[in-house]
Formats: sequence, C-alpha cells, structure tokens
Amino acid sequence: HKSARYNLAHNYILLKDYKNSLKSINSLLKTEPTVAVYKMRAYCYEKLKDYRKSNNDYKVCITILEKNLKNEN
Repeated sequence: HKSARYNLAHNYILLKDYKNSLKSINSLLKTEPTVAVYKMRAYCYEKLKDYRKSNNDYKVCITILEKNLKNEN
C-alpha cells in the first residue's frame, strides 16, 4: 500500500507539477528509499530536462534491484 506522500507526489505528476512532486518525493525518500520512489523522481527530473539527475536516479534503481536479486540467491 502506498503512503499519502507517495500519492501526493504521484498526483502532482498527473498535474504536470514536477517541481512540487520533487518536493514530496525528496521528503518521501528519507523514509521510503524504494525503486518506485527513485523511478518517480527520475521521471520528474527527465520532464524538467535535468538529464544528469534523472540518469543518476535510474542508476540508483538498478543498484537497488541488483542488490535485491543478490539477496534472493
């Protein structure tokens, strides 16, 4: 189940208000550093044409996924 802050960030994205979405996401990452949240932030950075930050967040997603795969084995 998603948190209220996650839903708020997602709703800002639906409204194409990426700057406010980033504020919610950055707050959310302090307690919920998940792939879904990093992916959402990467998307916002991409829409704001900050491709370096977007790419960095997508790399974090890959790192988290790789770590999860190693922990499963």
